[in-house]
Amino acid sequence: MIVIRNMRIWGNVILVGAFTFTLALVNGNFSIEAGAAEQCSLAAIKRYCVVARDKAKEARFAWQLKTLNAIRNDIRSKIRELDARTEKLKSWVERRETFAQRAEVGLLKIYEAMDAEQAAKQFAELPLETAAAMLTSIKPRAASAILNETEPRLAARLAATIAGSADMLRRRKLIEKKNPS
Repeated sequence: MIVIRNMRIWGNVILVGAFTFTLALVNGNFSIEAGAAEQCSLAAIKRYCVVARDKAKEARFAWQLKTLNAIRNDIRSKIRELDARTEKLKSWVERRETFAQRAEVGLLKIYEAMDAEQAAKQFAELPLETAAAMLTSIKPRAASAILNETEPRLAARLAATIAGSADMLRRRKLIEKKNPS
C-alpha cells in the first residue's frame, strides 16, 4: 500500500509540475533562453504531457502486473502447502481410524471375556453413550450378563439409550425411504 500511495503522490507531483510549467509558459511568467520560447508552443507542451502521462500509466500498469503476479505466486505456494498438509492430515486420520477400529475390536473381546461383575463396574465409570455403544457391539450373552450385574438404575439408562438409538435409526431409515436423496 505504501508503494501505491507513493506512486500516486509522485504521479500527482509530476502532473502538477507539468501543469504549472505549462501555465507559466502560457502566461509568460517563465523565462527561457531567447528563441527557445518561440519554438515551445502550446501543442508541444500538450504532447509532452500526453506522452508523460501515457508513460506513467504504462509504468504503473507494469508495476501492478508485477505485484499481482507475485501475489498470485504466493497464493499458489500457500495452496500447495495447504494441500500437502491436508494430505498429511488425511493420512493421519486414516491411520488413527484404523488403529481405533483395531483397538475397539480388541477392547470388545476383552470385555466379552471378562467376569460380568468386573465388566459392570467398569461400564459404570464409562460415559453413558460409550457404554451403550460397547454393549451393542459385544456378543448378546456377554452383554446380558454385564447388564445383569449392573446397578438397576444404570442398567435402565443403558437400555433406554440403546433403545433410543435403535428407534432413531428406524426413524432415519423411514425418512430415507420416503425422501430418497
